[in-house]
Amino acid sequence: MIFLDANAFYWYYGRDKLGIPSPQKVDEVALRRFLDMRKDKGLPSSVYMEIITHFRDYPEKLKSIILFIKTKDIKIYNNYQKCCVTPDELICTLFMSNSEICKYANLTKTKKIDIEINFAVLFLETVRLLYLEFRKKNMPSLTEEQKGMISYYIGKQVNKENITKYKNEFTNILEKGYETNNEQKTLKDSYIDALNEECISINLLIELIMNYENKEVSLIELLLKKYAELIACGFDTDSPEKETMKNTVSELSSNLTYLNYSKERISQIFKKKKFASHQCEYIRDIMLTAWLERGQKLRKNDIFDMLCVGALDYKNSNNKCVLLDNTTYLLSFDKTMKKYLNQKSTCSYNLIKKFEHENAR
Repeated sequence: MIFLDANAFYWYYGRDKLGIPSPQKVDEVALRRFLDMRKDKGLPSSVYMEIITHFRDYPEKLKSIILFIKTKDIKIYNNYQKCCVTPDELICTLFMSNSEICKYANLTKTKKIDIEINFAVLFLETVRLLYLEFRKKNMPSLTEEQKGMISYYIGKQVNKENITKYKNEFTNILEKGYETNNEQKTLKDSYIDALNEECISINLLIELIMNYENKEVSLIELLLKKYAELIACGFDTDSPEKETMKNTVSELSSNLTYLNYSKERISQIFKKKKFASHQCEYIRDIMLTAWLERGQKLRKNDIFDMLCVGALDYKNSNNKCVLLDNTTYLLSFDKTMKKYLNQKSTCSYNLIKKFEHENAR
């Protein structure tokens, strides 16, 4: 089975016809010829949602895209439980009026935002708890009782309040971002502010619990002093460059034991949340690594790229013929995706290289 991400689909359809030129050099004639010969073409449902949302204000293009999907017999594969598209849904869109298909596209956008928000909050909560574990492990003066108090308050007591709070914040900011075609930056900035706030709170709570029985210490003065120290070392809430936790990221990345622990732990967490194997690997190897090793925060586009790689877990149980290619491929010309595929799906990466201009014949 050959799955296409949005980037590859646009090349197959024809980027010029969609009005989205690209600096990439892809032999789309060879790509189109190859895909036209294949009967086992698929589009992850998350990618379908991306495409519909992207062209939500262009009903004629949407109709043409959906007709192309149907004509080329491109199957929709439901690669994530909250991105389900049925064959009947696809057929119904072919008979919609312009106003109806725009309404359908905007409903799809709402679903897409909901998925992005839920993942952003889940990722924030997970990273926040990993940071808490790091702080606890690197504070030998903390007693087991104190560690338990911190974990209970940060891990359980505040959790439900945080989820509601950040879902509302992220939803408002992302909806505004979509209206101005600036959704990538708006979510990133909001996420950085949220993570910054959470890490400051964790550090201040640790100081408070460590000293709350010490009557010789003014807790207010202590917290003000600690807050000033945090701002000085990279937690600046007013930094225009958003260089949040610059020194802390450096500290985290220099601790290989914690780094390896975090990567393994986050993979386990998301497996329990019913994410597919390759999706968990993408979260671990691309998204978490970007934060711990390079200080890069959440990129909105990474969310649906992560969902897309779940297509690699597809197993074709209906076709066992040894004369046919039963390999699962994912085609993408995106730089980050290609890097991931080079590590996790060599066959996909090698196929992609055949269509890049310098290698195409």
